[in-house]
Amino acid sequence: MLSQTGNSEPQDPAQTPPALSELLDEYAAFATRVRSLAQDTVKTQRLYLERFLAALEAASPSELFASLTAATLQRFIFAYAEDHGSGSRRWMQFTLRSFLRFCYCQGYLSGDLSPAIPAFSSPRLSSGPKGTDDDTVRLLIESIDTHSPLGLRDLAIILMLSTYGVRGIQVRLLCLHDIDWVNSRIYFRPVKNGKPITQHLTP
Repeated sequence: MLSQTGNSEPQDPAQTPPALSELLDEYAAFATRVRSLAQDTVKTQRLYLERFLAALEAASPSELFASLTAATLQRFIFAYAEDHGSGSRRWMQFTLRSFLRFCYCQGYLSGDLSPAIPAFSSPRLSSGPKGTDDDTVRLLIESIDTHSPLGLRDLAIILMLSTYGVRGIQVRLLCLHDIDWVNSRIYFRPVKNGKPITQHLTP
């Protein structure tokens, strides 16, 4: 159980590993044997745990466990989020939750503090590119072999995508009768509850 102050004291301090390095070794063995995490994952987690321990400035596992509270963890994770990107934040969150559950299962903490680690929502595709620059499109076009039917098809697809800004599925749905050669118009069908698109046919 957590104390009224939010501290989670070890159940039996005598069982606590004497050194932080030994605690990390024990967690690594647990993560590999019980949780079946890959060695690369465990190695990366250890780096994040070392950052966490350095920030808390605990000299020993007993001192670490005595200082851990929900408030302490949340202050750390919010401070960490201010200086690190979304990928690093996710790694730290995943690592701390796993580590805290391990400490609780081993009896080093009398309460499971893993739920105290907050989650950060990120809008879908918020970090995705907004568009492709002209130089990239030019290099892509120049890489296409236009001496074969497949190459000419690929060139047409890339030109339509870069010129009209339509979705890939709209190009895949395109039929010959969707092109009005006489009036120089091209028609793209609606997708995802959108509207049909009619554009001038470029040279």
